[in-house]
Amino acid sequence: MLKMVTRTVAAATLFALPLAACGGSSASGGADVANADLKVHAQDSLKFDKSDYSVHGGDITIGYIDDGSLQHTLVIDGHGGFKLTVNSGESKAGTVNLAPGTYTIYCDVPTHREAGMQATLTVTAPPPSSASGGPSSASGN
Repeated sequence: MLKMVTRTVAAATLFALPLAACGGSSASGGADVANADLKVHAQDSLKFDKSDYSVHGGDITIGYIDDGSLQHTLVIDGHGGFKLTVNSGESKAGTVNLAPGTYTIYCDVPTHREAGMQATLTVTAPPPSSASGGPSSASGN
């Protein structure tokens, strides 16, 4: 009996691992869409909600929202480890570290990029740290 349970658990684990690798992100799996640094909406017209996006560099949380009924992905050209996959009405977020520069984001579902589902992402230098000399965020009640 124990052998059968062990085999069942092992088989379930082997089946689940490839599924867990689909979609997701290159870093934080628990990233929050509501507090994302950048939000990108996928539309069934095979477009994103904008043709250009801008964000500060460093660790960037990207929220991806599917406004339609088709499955879409979001990948960053040159960053093969980052991919978000969303289905009808779904939202996901992932974190990626990007240096300042210009990137192309696109949907890699077959025919979507060719139909125009891509945009430019401009990453600017991170803002200077306010760690020294700035006002304290603690309140003095």
